[in-house]
Amino acid sequence: MDKIKAVLVDDNRELVQLMEEYFEDQSDIEVIGTAYNGKDCLDMLEDIQPDVVVLDIIMPHVDGLAVLRTLRERTSAPMPHVIMLTAFG
Repeated sequence: MDKIKAVLVDDNRELVQLMEEYFEDQSDIEVIGTAYNGKDCLDMLEDIQPDVVVLDIIMPHVDGLAVLRTLRERTSAPMPHVIMLTAFG
């Protein structure tokens, strides 16, 4: 069985690190990229094709909703599954 290729996108670097550490122990998931804002996420997704994107909603430069909208408008690559998350203090 092929591993699920995941990308983690959140401006909280500590959370991204925790998620990466968690997924390292999962035999069926491989983190193939991380980004800390929506602009970097979109740039990264020009070059790689993950199966799943874990995407924060509230981020600097480009928010998660705008990233999702841009991904849906692209026709050059298959749309990855997207899991959106956010936290309010």
